[in-house]
Amino acid sequence: MSWIKKNPFSRGEEPAKHMLALLSKEAEKSGTPFSDEEQEILASGIVPIPWELVAKARRLIDQILETERLAGPDRDPKNFGNSLEWVDCDNAPNLVELTIEVASERRAMYPSRMRWGLWFKDRIGLVGCAFAAVILMMLFSLR
Repeated sequence: MSWIKKNPFSRGEEPAKHMLALLSKEAEKSGTPFSDEEQEILASGIVPIPWELVAKARRLIDQILETERLAGPDRDPKNFGNSLEWVDCDNAPNLVELTIEVASERRAMYPSRMRWGLWFKDRIGLVGCAFAAVILMMLFSLR
């Protein structure tokens, strides 16, 4: 059962706090670190969030998700995107909400590739059903 993922976080570790630490590290690398007040707003559910903070956080989140996308599937199980999978969405802080918004927009920008094998199977099935329907109509019309 390789499709079942094991939670990489221990019991006392919160994925949302880990995400905030990674975002803060990225902000420091970009030269615009978060203040303590901004980190508190991102870590809590305080609304409304100042638009400057939203713009700054969204830009950094987008950068992080892009670098992780380019890194490929052999990435750290505790990276930013994987941490999002383990966050409790019932009590989600502002950071998680912003990350979900950015990830949704990115998904709209990069639609999944069409798999031609599935497309071909669907078309063959449609033609086969149409052929079977014509045969059945011919059989019923002969009686």
